[in-house]
Amino acid sequence: MRFLYQFAICSSGQDLVEYVLLLALMIIATTALLVTAGESLSAVWNAPILGGANSPAGIDLH
Repeated sequence: MRFLYQFAICSSGQDLVEYVLLLALMIIATTALLVTAGESLSAVWNAPILGGANSPAGIDLH
């Protein structure tokens, strides 16, 4: 109980809250970045390398 009282009164408690909020913001930003990058990488990974008229190289393997 004394810890909670000191946490509420002491100014370092405010610093701790600020660090927690900053960490939460960084986690949200990182998650958004990974989701966006994951979708882009998935599109690149699943794209055909060679074959078909729609391929970038224009090589038809049929």
